[in-house]
Amino acid sequence: MEFQVEQNYGDGCKGYVYFKTVGVRPQQDLLERLAIKAMKDDWDKINSELYFSTPKPARPTVQVAEYKDGKKVKKGIRFKCKWR
Repeated sequence: MEFQVEQNYGDGCKGYVYFKTVGVRPQQDLLERLAIKAMKDDWDKINSELYFSTPKPARPTVQVAEYKDGKKVKKGIRFKCKWR
C-alpha cells in the first residue's frame, strides 16, 4: 500500500511525501510512525547553507491518505497527525 503525506507550508503552498507499506492493512499507530519518519527524513535532507535565510518547516499537522494510481483512494485510510 502506498500513502501520501500532504505538507502545508501556508499561503496555499503544499508539498507531498510518499511512503509504502508491505503486507495487509497496517494499524494506524504504525502508519503514524511511518508518516512522521517520512516527514523527518524529508526535512533532514534540506541543506540550510544553500539558502539566504533558513527555510521554515511545514506546519506541524500533516494529512495522510491512502494513494493508488496517482489518486487518493475513495473510502481509503485517511488521518491527520503531528510530525513535530
